[in-house]
Amino acid sequence: MKKIVSIIIVIVSLLLIGTIFLSTNKKIDLVESNLEIANPKDLKLEVIENTNTSLRWKVINNTGKEVTTSYEFFIEKYKDGKWYSYQVIANFNEIGINIQDEHTDAVDFEMIYGNLEKGKYRFIKNIDGKYLAGEFNIN
Repeated sequence: MKKIVSIIIVIVSLLLIGTIFLSTNKKIDLVESNLEIANPKDLKLEVIENTNTSLRWKVINNTGKEVTTSYEFFIEKYKDGKWYSYQVIANFNEIGINIQDEHTDAVDFEMIYGNLEKGKYRFIKNIDGKYLAGEFNIN
């Protein structure tokens, strides 16, 4: 009986710690962005569908050569005429995604950013050493 009670206490403790972490992780400070966004004519990042917790994105590559990105991404919010970055530390699997012509993928960012409130945002990825952004709105 004592063993079962001990196991239950450990499980409840872990759930409580996880809940506290997730709830504090979703209240993230915004700081003015310092990312320099590239706008090449032959390489484009688009947000093709979004909710306040996830989005589908597409890279269109017309460079004539293969480009590479990873699963890492950033989300910024437009506020008072400026872009602001969410200060988040998240570990991403650094597996490369090679893109010859086009690539479509999806991200669920609720665990990192929580539910985004109404506003204008941009989804940012580093593609071949350049930061590209696709804008989207939460209504």
